[in-house]
Amino acid sequence: MGPRSRQDTLDDHFDDWNWKKVFSIGTTLLHKYKAAIPEVEECASDLKEFEAALDPDQLATWQKEIEMWESDHSLTNLFEVKARTTMTQAVVCLSLSKAKAEEIKHGKHISLDNDISPLVLISSGMELEDQQQRVEFEARTIGQHVTNAQKSRFSSTSMPSIVESAPGPKYNYCPQDTTFSPFFTALKLPL
Repeated sequence: MGPRSRQDTLDDHFDDWNWKKVFSIGTTLLHKYKAAIPEVEECASDLKEFEAALDPDQLATWQKEIEMWESDHSLTNLFEVKARTTMTQAVVCLSLSKAKAEEIKHGKHISLDNDISPLVLISSGMELEDQQQRVEFEARTIGQHVTNAQKSRFSSTSMPSIVESAPGPKYNYCPQDTTFSPFFTALKLPL
């Protein structure tokens, strides 16, 4: 088969496929339309249920603001996020440490563990969660042929000692959860 014959064959296949798509577009759209009808009805009932739970005055005000924005896009978009500050781990730790300092200052601080305060427990949990997510991401990206160096990064000994030190404070701060064990904690490590 020469280059021109190859090109003609490919053109014939592509033209045939395009013709089949155009010919069956009505059937395809009908199937999609029939599948969408129950979903539209479900969304409409969810919306009605949600609106029934809201304050009618507040809902009417919001709908009026949306209609005004739809007619004039120079107004403030109500769908844009208006967060002025970003909640980061450092911000959470700072606010918790300020709250702890205020409690100590007014004599209201009650800690269930002398070594680990709620601030340390929460920030350690956040760090552990972050490390688990990083390990899970790395495990998904390493591929089929894992080297020994990559395996060592995922070994259970490479995880921080927070898992081993956590049971005591966890029992103090979360007494209802007695199933915690560092050996049965899902660390999302690859096998």
